Amino acid sequence: MDSLKSELIEIGLLMGLNHPTTVSLSQRLDKLILEFQKYSFSWGSVRKMRIYND
Repeated sequence: MDSLKSELIEIGLLMGLNHPTTVSLSQRLDKLILEFQKYSFSWGSVRKMRIYND
C-alpha cells in the first residue's frame, strides 16, 4: 500500500492530478484502503466479541 501511495504521488507530480494514469492509481489505492478497512473492522469486531464473551 505504501509503495502504491508513493507511486501515486510521484506520477501525480509528474503528469498532473487529472492524468488517466494518476486517476487509475488513485482508484487502485482507494480499493486497497477499503479492503484494509473492511478487514480491520471485521477483525476488531471479532476481538471485541471474544473479550465480552470471556
